[in-house]
Formats: sequence, C-alpha cells, structure tokens
Amino acid sequence: GATGSVAVVSSTVRGPVVLTNNTTGDVEPIVAASTVDGPLSCTGNAPAPINLGAPNTVRGPAVGQCSGLV
Repeated sequence: GATGSVAVVSSTVRGPVVLTNNTTGDVEPIVAASTVDGPLSCTGNAPAPINLGAPNTVRGPAVGQCSGLV
C-alpha cells in the first residue's frame, strides 16, 4: 500500500514478494533483474509493475500483475 515509488532492482529476496494496492501516481512499481526465492504476487497496483526489460528469476509462481515480469 505504498504511495511513493517502489523498486526492487538487482536484488535477491529470500522469500516471497507481494506488491498489493500500491498507488504511485504515474510511476510504475519496478521489479527488475532480481531473484525471488519464493512466489511473486502483484494485485491492485496502479499502475501495474514493470521490469524495465530486465526479467526476474522467480523460484515460485509469478501471479497477477507480476506474471509477465519473469
């Protein structure tokens, strides 16, 4: 539920990542070039998250708005 910018870039996350109901104005939440050791789930974000053309490695399902970020 952030109201500012959200970015996970070139990171390793040891567990799930959930982005829900972030309203960042005209700036998309970014999940790019990262490794997620669990599921990646995104719902209700406006605008939807992007990966800047740098796919992520997800060791779980990538669902919702994040399904295209891998």
